[in-house]
Amino acid sequence: WVLLFVVGAGLAAAGFALEDGYLMLLGPVSASFGLGLLLQGLLPARLVWSVVGAGVLAYSYLANRFEAVAPTNEESPAMFFVEGVLMVLGAILLAAFNLGLVYGVLRFFMRLAPALAPVLKMAVAHPASRPARTGFTLAMYALILYMVTISSIFSSTQTAATMQTRDEQLSGYDGAAQSGPVEPLADFGERVEENEILRREISGYDRLVAGGVELPEYSAAQYTTQSGPPVGAAAPGANVAEYVTYAPDGFLSSTTDVLEDRSPEYATDREAWEALAGDPELAILTFPYNGEGDFVARPELGAGDTIRLRDPFSGEEAEKRVIGRVKDPGGFALGLINGVIVGERARGEFPNLQTQQTFLLRVDEQADATAVSRELKKEFAASGAQTFLLDDLLGRGQQFMDTFVKIVQAFLAFGLVVGVAGLAVISARAVHERRREIGALRALGFKKGMVGWQFLVESSFIALLGILLGVAVGTLGGYNLFSVVIDDPDARFVFPWSQMLVIGAGVWVASLLFTIVPAVRASRIPPVEALRYEG
Repeated sequence: WVLLFVVGAGLAAAGFALEDGYLMLLGPVSASFGLGLLLQGLLPARLVWSVVGAGVLAYSYLANRFEAVAPTNEESPAMFFVEGVLMVLGAILLAAFNLGLVYGVLRFFMRLAPALAPVLKMAVAHPASRPARTGFTLAMYALILYMVTISSIFSSTQTAATMQTRDEQLSGYDGAAQSGPVEPLADFGERVEENEILRREISGYDRLVAGGVELPEYSAAQYTTQSGPPVGAAAPGANVAEYVTYAPDGFLSSTTDVLEDRSPEYATDREAWEALAGDPELAILTFPYNGEGDFVARPELGAGDTIRLRDPFSGEEAEKRVIGRVKDPGGFALGLINGVIVGERARGEFPNLQTQQTFLLRVDEQADATAVSRELKKEFAASGAQTFLLDDLLGRGQQFMDTFVKIVQAFLAFGLVVGVAGLAVISARAVHERRREIGALRALGFKKGMVGWQFLVESSFIALLGILLGVAVGTLGGYNLFSVVIDDPDARFVFPWSQMLVIGAGVWVASLLFTIVPAVRASRIPPVEALRYEG
């Protein structure tokens, strides 16, 4: 034990000196176990291992705060796995050596049902008296539930991120159809009505009209970027080319686009959007005007600034007062809603502007996204129009991820069922080993039903505790994974309550079913025969 402590301390010292993530994690934990083994002969075992368990759990969870551990976690999934195993181990130690505390909680139920008091007391006392055996049983439940919880949280958080991307990338709409170079989509509404599938599944749409203008105050040569779509070299003396997008009232009253910058005269984003409908002099800018140049280089403009637009063919100009700027949605921008957004009342300023139409679609929630997307392409491909549904684009990757997670969870669940079945064999052996104990309980007045219930409650208690430990530590691990992997500050951590309740309940019921037969056998052992047992 001294060697374990010395080696652990050495690894810890080397890890912090070399800034090695693995050594920084494993060194202190090994030293803690070595110290625990040294102190267990001098201090109460419960105190020693409770402190060690709590310390290992806390340290493994907080290890990502170290600058050397976090990058290792990002680079190597094995690091995250090691952290998870150590957190589960710490939680099991803490629980296995403190089962007696549960008895205090159960006293409340004993007052409500005095007849159950002996059963509940014995159901807790036996596993509490054997912390090592109880710990191994808890570990089987907790480790598997830990992995199931991690995978469920990952899948749910990814689904939430997909939905957030969906709203941010297309303003809350479900899809789009954009006119191409062959012919305009002047008869879009009529063609939707004539198509049985589209008429049934498309519940509404709004038409955006966009035209190419230039910004006479800004030279194109000064605004270039290495990222974003390829636009080629700017012509000598050219101004920044831009789009002006005319948004209908339906879009302005329903868009989910968040404004990262907004004029103080508007209390909410919605008020700012709806103000465009009533005043053609107002404008809201899209995210490239944040000045970062990550997608398309644009001057840094925001609420309170003015921007001048010019028709490159007629030379007509219009000046707009900026009242807001759209937040960068992150990821890959679809680029359907571009440039300077104004209300439809501003259309008359540039009567000769060459424009392109984009129809933003709302689709019934129960619709088959793949079928509707296919039907849109069939109907409008000949016109050169580009059509898509976000659920079809984003859903393919998410569907693959969900399927993969479910396959992993199915294998884990199968392994857990096999493990629980193995516990039934162990329970049957335990009944044989505890025959004298059963005889003593019967001699003290325990009835046959009480003996059977003791075994059932004991098994149920251990299974439930293992499930709770696995889910709780899995939630901590899931949040650690979320914190390390997700960079978006607006991303939401999602815990799948309903899914985990179903999984936890299923495992608990399975453990009870496999324990019924040993419990019934225990209740049928004659007391005299049990007391004579000397095995």
